[in-house]
Amino acid sequence: MGCVCKLLAEWAPTSPAAADVRSRIRGVILDSSPANVTADVFSRALVAAALARPAEGIEESAGWLVKPTTAVIGRVLEIPTYKKQLRAMEQSWLQHAPPCPKLFLYSDADALIQPAAVEAFMEQLGRAGSETSRHKWGDSEHVSHFRQYPEEYTQQLVQFVKRVLPEQQVLTEQQDVPTQQQVLPEQQQQQLVQQA
Repeated sequence: MGCVCKLLAEWAPTSPAAADVRSRIRGVILDSSPANVTADVFSRALVAAALARPAEGIEESAGWLVKPTTAVIGRVLEIPTYKKQLRAMEQSWLQHAPPCPKLFLYSDADALIQPAAVEAFMEQLGRAGSETSRHKWGDSEHVSHFRQYPEEYTQQLVQFVKRVLPEQQVLTEQQDVPTQQQVLPEQQQQQLVQQA
């Protein structure tokens, strides 16, 4: 959503192209987002992605890499150009977000996204007139809600899509919704099992 909002912000507020894009967006789903971008969060995410490991516990397993990465990123985030861009992106989320319902999917156990940050952002959107809804898990990791709770996750998406696209035919039968096993090739399924 950050990229879309940033593009909408770069167009003139009265731009017909921006208005057209905004009018076509019926709903926004945010999975494990947004984050308060800090050196700590950014470095843990970067190291976890680089090592292909979950962010949960990355300080313990790769602290030797997280600490210096945090120091470097902390300095980069203080550079005025980056600071300004980060502030502009955060503001665009609030000022240029499409005026449509938003569904937030997040967890208390997320190592990168603090639930309080998600909830504060939802409150800001609500004060600005946006309709928001949420589903919070207690124990799923960052962007792992579908993997841990495929039926519940799918149910949340289907309910949201039915609400924002009532005129459209939406998949409602469980057999019509692909399961994780149907979506992922066998090799990827085995990798997920090994990681768990």
